[in-house]
Amino acid sequence: MTLNTNEIGAYVIASFLQREAPLKVDISEFFCAIEAIHFEANGEKYEGKQVVANIIQNRIDKVKKWDSFCTTIHWKGQFTYKKGTLVQMKNDIDLKSFEETVKIAYKAVQGDLDDITNGADHYFNPAKIKRKQKWMDEKFKVGVVGNHVMQKLIDNNGRWVK
Repeated sequence: MTLNTNEIGAYVIASFLQREAPLKVDISEFFCAIEAIHFEANGEKYEGKQVVANIIQNRIDKVKKWDSFCTTIHWKGQFTYKKGTLVQMKNDIDLKSFEETVKIAYKAVQGDLDDITNGADHYFNPAKIKRKQKWMDEKFKVGVVGNHVMQKLIDNNGRWVK
């Protein structure tokens, strides 16, 4: 897995990694985390990006076959953004947002990111939902972070709750 970014994005990542401890995982895991966080929460505050990383980690912790960031993110139907889309940085706001995403992704893959989701494994933004799905039922709700409703749909044994 490579991250589809421009030269500025590659520089941001390389510069960041030079200053940090070595990754505990393969770099492809880091790239997958960056991509998912960027496309699921770009333009949101730190907290919104952290939610995405937490949700991915919680799925990894619960579902045995989803044993990595890349596997979880690329599992059919798990995230709605188009995988491999070019990460673009057109201005300083985009650059700062991407730098923050890189930091959050690093903490996530290193296992150093606090969970602010109450163990949630799914989330949605009610303002962006065109048609409510069954899994968005209030009975699965475990909290709200920013604009996102946190849902717990997978038990600790990796089974879907009903």
